[in-house]
Amino acid sequence: MVWNLLPKYQQDTVDVGDDDYAADIERIRKAFNTDSNSQRENLLAALRDTSFVMVVDTGDGKGYVAKPGGIYIATERLKQLFAGVPEVFIVDDGYDCLRGEKMCVFLEACGALRYPRPEKAPVEHHWSDRLRALRVRAGHAETSGYSDTVEDWTLQGFQDLLDHLPNLTPEQRAERARLIWESLGDLEERCGRGIFDGSYTWTHNGRYATSFPSAFLRNLNAAAWVPDANGELVAPNLVVFDTLGWKTNPFLLTKIAFKPPIIDQLAKEAGIDPAALDLLRKLGITSVADLTSRLGITDQPPPEEEAPSDDAPTVESSTESDTATADPPGDDVYNDAKDLYGDDMPNIPPGTPDPDGGDGTTGSAGHGGKGRTGTQGRSIKVCLHSTTYDKPL
Repeated sequence: MVWNLLPKYQQDTVDVGDDDYAADIERIRKAFNTDSNSQRENLLAALRDTSFVMVVDTGDGKGYVAKPGGIYIATERLKQLFAGVPEVFIVDDGYDCLRGEKMCVFLEACGALRYPRPEKAPVEHHWSDRLRALRVRAGHAETSGYSDTVEDWTLQGFQDLLDHLPNLTPEQRAERARLIWESLGDLEERCGRGIFDGSYTWTHNGRYATSFPSAFLRNLNAAAWVPDANGELVAPNLVVFDTLGWKTNPFLLTKIAFKPPIIDQLAKEAGIDPAALDLLRKLGITSVADLTSRLGITDQPPPEEEAPSDDAPTVESSTESDTATADPPGDDVYNDAKDLYGDDMPNIPPGTPDPDGGDGTTGSAGHGGKGRTGTQGRSIKVCLHSTTYDKPL
């Protein structure tokens, strides 16, 4: 088989009739099913390096012959997903010999896939801003630059698919977006969840490692591929997932950042149209500075002062003369004692000396040779209900 049949498919140009091709495929499939394990592995290794599968370019429908390691099996989902997308090659199921589940299993063993094909992302150097940010986030910003290793993933045909979406009608866009979502579920089921994360390792006085979302996830979270209520394609973070009617996938919902429903609710409670917030995010406006810059506003008005309400207390400032003429507390003995006299308060003019209190002398030396002036130290007699009290002041 390896020596006699495969060489004709390893030429630069393959020229074989339909009947001969069907017979060759049948011989290859039988050899795959009957050989021992070791012989089967040798056959598969040779087949992976041989362009023996008839395929079509989903972009223009032209037929080619290709190696199985770079093609998709012709499932209904993949045919609909990549319809019109150039340079994506899918098995030509116009050939009867390439149909059926057994044939699909055989082609999968050779390297063909029935789910989005992960491919290595382009090489990224350690001096890139993204890798520098990853090192800073991990707490080890420096790198020797000699042993940095990045493992990152794209999906075959997905960038061309995203570029093709704007060419479709709104109904076709919605259907194609749903197929993208479902194909990601196929990827998780058949390839595992590890493919959704990339890894980065580097050295600098030690070995360090961190993980990050794979390149195809970063692209899907940033690109406009999800239809909004108007049928316009927007990024996922501008659409609430529940409004799409798609099948829920809890794992994918942790990877694709759709719009949380609470944002619309809070906007409505604040009296803001949620569509206005979506427009700001779509335009990349995330701060007051961004908004004023877009609007060309250079001078912002000062914040308005609140007018005092009727219930607010009014504070009046006192002048220096008011302060000077105000009576300090405790100096008017007559008025301070008024609450003790009541209605029987005698009319004693301020400054009247108290004979019993020794107020008749001024400037005389007293205890310790110090004089007393005015009413200092006087006492007045208080008459209350026929009882006399002395109140020292």
